[in-house]
Amino acid sequence: MASNYERLIRAMNILDGPGSIQERLASAFRTELQYVGPEGLDERLVNILEMINDELTKVEADGDKDTFDMSSENMTDYEAQTLANQIRDIYRYLGEHYKISPAEMH
Repeated sequence: MASNYERLIRAMNILDGPGSIQERLASAFRTELQYVGPEGLDERLVNILEMINDELTKVEADGDKDTFDMSSENMTDYEAQTLANQIRDIYRYLGEHYKISPAEMH
């Protein structure tokens, strides 16, 4: 079972990969971030993840697109990038909080 930090590492790889920011955000949330639990996170970080979840589940699934795809497709680049930056902030916070070296972060 992957730790929250391992899931965030994989989410970062997705966010830094190819495709539009909306596609990358939906993919990172679908495959990794929706499974990040409150373990090791303070209340502020849990609240940020809940807000991201709320934003990525605003629009119902339609056809072969799930709620994450539909919600992210309805975001501007700025909105999607803001959420991606919040995910990066959580990742950096955990790396600093647990004294993980930059080499261990990827």
